[in-house]
Amino acid sequence: MLEETTPIRNDFFLKLASEADMPTVLSAFYKQDMEFPIIAPREVIRSYDMTAEEYAAYRAAEDAEEDVDVDPADFISVPDDVVITGSRSNDAGTLTFTQSTPPVYGEEKTPVGDPYMVMQTADYAIDIVGIISKPTGNILTDAEGNEYPEQAPLDGWHINIRLLNDTLREVTEAIDLTNGTSPVTPSRVWL
Repeated sequence: MLEETTPIRNDFFLKLASEADMPTVLSAFYKQDMEFPIIAPREVIRSYDMTAEEYAAYRAAEDAEEDVDVDPADFISVPDDVVITGSRSNDAGTLTFTQSTPPVYGEEKTPVGDPYMVMQTADYAIDIVGIISKPTGNILTDAEGNEYPEQAPLDGWHINIRLLNDTLREVTEAIDLTNGTSPVTPSRVWL
């Protein structure tokens, strides 16, 4: 004798009070981008007093290259991870420049932007149906004399979820307990 089992349900039809309830009710399906914050500036303006040798080499190069701008930063020693841009020197050999270094990041990620719904993954797919309208039973006539059924919106904001595996089954079934509907003939179904 074969034992009857209930098939595992993969399609869920949800009805929320409004579209505004989606981020709260469906929070498991939302993603928030995160990044490590930069805690040290990437560019700073600095001054550097060139040594007599550095300044002499710079002035000699500048005098030799009359038609070319010579960058005084080429004549000082800096660590490999420091990039110098926009440098200039005064007559006393003080070099003023913008120093770019690799940014220093914080240890904990922080949210960036607004959370957003991820509509499909390898685990699920979401179909936002929105407002559903059904015929009222009344027949209306348009300006050209064509008859058509009057439609009235049903209460709620409708969403269909199809699970492709069990990764979010527990979460989806919990949402279904409070927001699930069981339409006899759904307005939209999965193919």
